[in-house]
Amino acid sequence: MGKSNIRLVHSMARTGSTVISKCLACMKDVILLSEIHPLGIKQFNPVRQAQQWYNLFTNSELQEYSSQSHTFVSVIRLINDRVEFLGKKLVLRDWAHLDFTAVPFLPEPSYRLMLYESLVNDFNLLRIAITRHPINQWLGLSKLHRVQDRLTLEQFLTDYLRFAQITKEIGFIRYEDFTHDPDAILEQITYCLQLEYDPEYKKNWMNYTNITGDRKNTWREIKPWSHPQLEKSLIKRFTKNNDYRASLKILGYEHFNE
Repeated sequence: MGKSNIRLVHSMARTGSTVISKCLACMKDVILLSEIHPLGIKQFNPVRQAQQWYNLFTNSELQEYSSQSHTFVSVIRLINDRVEFLGKKLVLRDWAHLDFTAVPFLPEPSYRLMLYESLVNDFNLLRIAITRHPINQWLGLSKLHRVQDRLTLEQFLTDYLRFAQITKEIGFIRYEDFTHDPDAILEQITYCLQLEYDPEYKKNWMNYTNITGDRKNTWREIKPWSHPQLEKSLIKRFTKNNDYRASLKILGYEHFNE
C-alpha cells in the first residue's frame, strides 16, 4: 500500500494565504488545518483544530493526543486516517513564518520548510507556495505588533529571498495574480494539489471562519490591492537592496515606486 497524500500550502506571513486558504477550504471534500508547524503546536494545535472545526476527535482524545507522548508525525497520521475514513482530503496550511521570519517565536529562522521535512518520509506530499510582492508584504507585516521593533526591512528582504528561492523549486502562486483572476488561479491550485475545483466557493468563502490569521469578515470581495503612496526614502531602501532585486527576478515581479 502506497503512502497517503497530504496537501501542503506554504507561505510567509501577510501574503494573502488566509483568503486563499478560505477558498480552498470551501472546495468539495477538503478538510483544511491552518498554520500547522511541528514547532508551533502551542500556538496552533492540529488536533484542537480537527476537533473544534470538524468534530474528528472527542474532548478526551484532544487531551490524549495533545500530550508530549505523541509525536507530531503520529498526530498528523491519525488526523489523516480520520479524514480519509470520511472520504475527504487533508490540506495543511503551513506556518512557514517560523521558518523564514521566526520572530518573536523563535530566535532565528532555519530557512528550511520544517513541516515538509517532518512529513516527507511518511506521506506523499503535494505542494504549492504563495508569494506576494515584497513591498506589499512588508507594508502588511511591519504593521503587526508581534514583529514591530523586532524585524528590520533588510532582514525581512533576506528572509524573503530565501523563501523565494525555495518556492521556485516547489511551484508558486502570486497573490496579485489571484486577486485579478481568482477562479483561474484556484483552478490551478486545485489541479496541483489534486483537489476537485468547486466554483461554488465564491458563495461561501467570505463566511468561512475555520481559519487562523486575519479572520475579519469585513472583506467581502476579492479584488486587486491598490499600491499606497510610498515615501521616497523607503523606495530607495528597497531599490538599493540586492536581496530585493534578486527576489523580483526569481518571482517575476516588477519594481513599483508609487
